[in-house]
Amino acid sequence: MKSIYNENLNTALKFLLRDSKVISLTGGGGKTSLLVRLGDLFTLLGEKTLITTTTHLATLYDYGMSDFFAIKESDTRLASPGVDIIEEKIKQYGRVV
Repeated sequence: MKSIYNENLNTALKFLLRDSKVISLTGGGGKTSLLVRLGDLFTLLGEKTLITTTTHLATLYDYGMSDFFAIKESDTRLASPGVDIIEEKIKQYGRVV
């Protein structure tokens, strides 16, 4: 069952996000988990994928198979590298989440 679910989810995501180079997430929960799963999906599909942030993320987290870029704010928090840097990074990747 899990295999069928994953296959259907991957097919739906590939269709829904086929033209989306930059994907932004907002909401009240589950953003980091979805961020990593989307990054892994695109990486497995052979796309050069970057995960970054415009707010704050925890340093002690497995960010998966994608490239990851953020500025270390403290021992436990990562912060945005800034819009100018993110805009430059976007040019180097097929997907940015």
